[in-house]
Amino acid sequence: MSDFKKASEIENTSVVKRRSFLKKSATGAVLVSLPAQSVWGACSVSGAMSGNLSQNTDRHDCDIPVIPAGLSPGFWSQLYNGSNGINGAFANVKGGNQGWKTGRRECYRNHIKDFIDSDVSMGLSTEIYTGIHGNLKSALMSSNGGGDGSLEFNLAGVFLSSYFGFYGSSDEKNITMASQRVNQIALYIFVKANQNEVPSKSEITGIFNFNDNTVSNYSVDFCNTTFNRHS
Repeated sequence: MSDFKKASEIENTSVVKRRSFLKKSATGAVLVSLPAQSVWGACSVSGAMSGNLSQNTDRHDCDIPVIPAGLSPGFWSQLYNGSNGINGAFANVKGGNQGWKTGRRECYRNHIKDFIDSDVSMGLSTEIYTGIHGNLKSALMSSNGGGDGSLEFNLAGVFLSSYFGFYGSSDEKNITMASQRVNQIALYIFVKANQNEVPSKSEITGIFNFNDNTVSNYSVDFCNTTFNRHS
């Protein structure tokens, strides 16, 4: 048997083992799909997003992602499907049942819904993740309305929390930053799992850091102007 064929068979066996090893649930992160590339020593988000992970296989410096507190994917899914839970999450619509407040809340909800409907991609690197849900909406609405506990579902919560300002002004309205956030988490989990070091449930919970009591200062100028306290 040639060295090339031996190497190929070893790699294929390794891929099968990784897929089998990761078909399990850990606090809602169901890891079921892995790329075939030999990228499992790298922990460089910029490398992953540029398709250069295979050039960094000698790296093992995979630090735990530090993500600020954000809203859970369940919150975003319920908001999309008509829940008025947006009240309290955004400083500009918080409190009261005055007509202008109610109108502004609905305007903010429609603004967020339109963003989710706009076929936004989370930009997950195919060298990190080859899941079935390619865009934000399909990930958030996976398994008949979300809540299936998949990694994609949870990453959608991170992506939206980033874009809509729950991680601070540097993330706000920044799709590139939101993509970096979700790639950082996916890369960390996959690399650790491949090294037979699947993060514990508490560690994964800590990484996602969902807290539905957090508040964003995200502002929608149209809504604030149209539905003001003098209307």
